[in-house]
Amino acid sequence: MRFLRSGKPHTMRRFLLPLIVLAIVIGIFYHAVNTVSESTTAKQKEALRNAVDSGVTYCYSIEGSYPDDIQYLEDNYGLTYDHEKFFVGYRLQGSNIRPDITIIDLEGGGPVHE
Repeated sequence: MRFLRSGKPHTMRRFLLPLIVLAIVIGIFYHAVNTVSESTTAKQKEALRNAVDSGVTYCYSIEGSYPDDIQYLEDNYGLTYDHEKFFVGYRLQGSNIRPDITIIDLEGGGPVHE
């Protein structure tokens, strides 16, 4: 009788440990996916910032004035971006004063100002 054990504590431990390990693995995976997603969005925002800046500068160098709005860059200088993911605020202050540009990540990030 001394060596006989009840099956319940051993069985419960047998199932509890893999569940804990699984929960930890899922947590690590979730964190890794979020980190990669945030990094990708930040890189997309920076690429958009560079594209808008280049388009504005190129337009000014060719035409002698800054574009009236972002749509002008899209129509005439090939600027493209995901309108559902990013908002590009563009405020023209004068034909010879660099415009104020704000990029907002509509899926959760903060604005990036020039």
